Amino acid sequence: MAFRREITSQLRIMRLDIEERPGLWPSMHVGPTGSVKEADDSWSHPLVEPRNKDWPRIVIESAVAESMPRLRQGASWWINNSNGQVQIVILISVHKDSKRIVFEKYFPKPSVPFNTGAQFRTAYIPDLIATTEVCYGDDPPTVRGPSVTLEFQRLVGRKPVLSEKDVILWPELLLEIAEDIFEHDGFPPLRLARYSAPHMLTSHLNSGGAHTPNAR
Repeated sequence: MAFRREITSQLRIMRLDIEERPGLWPSMHVGPTGSVKEADDSWSHPLVEPRNKDWPRIVIESAVAESMPRLRQGASWWINNSNGQVQIVILISVHKDSKRIVFEKYFPKPSVPFNTGAQFRTAYIPDLIATTEVCYGDDPPTVRGPSVTLEFQRLVGRKPVLSEKDVILWPELLLEIAEDIFEHDGFPPLRLARYSAPHMLTSHLNSGGAHTPNAR
């Protein structure tokens, strides 16, 4: 899976200790009320944070465009039911007719505390942090919005030091993912493997800008 491989690749380059590297986490989870949900992909590192063993740090959900409302409901489910332990939710919506992919990134945001009957508990809601649109149908294909970034502290559970930094999915990688989806019918995008490692690419996207690839 492209996301999993890229996370592992970039963390390995940072020489992160093996016990701190987030690992693939069981994708089936049960909420406090008994509701069950399965993510397309999720990561955590229970050796570092045993108290967080029941919930992943990062969840990725993907679907076709018509299912975006359902994906957003899923983001709310993960963040609310985990009581904010899920630190990042990435939603991926594929629009095959217009050859577009929309990435939405959410963080948990504390809401109004409520009474559970025994004590007050803070509810968490999804807070939309960034939207990135890959327009493969444009001539030439473009990326609008920021690179898809997984913040190091949210991914690993501590602040970065020395060469450690955020994991970034650069525009070139996003365009190659789009190429696999629309030219080779590779869906869902999490199962794609044809891409160039972003750390070997020279250009990157400033937040809020648009990127156009080099001539093919």
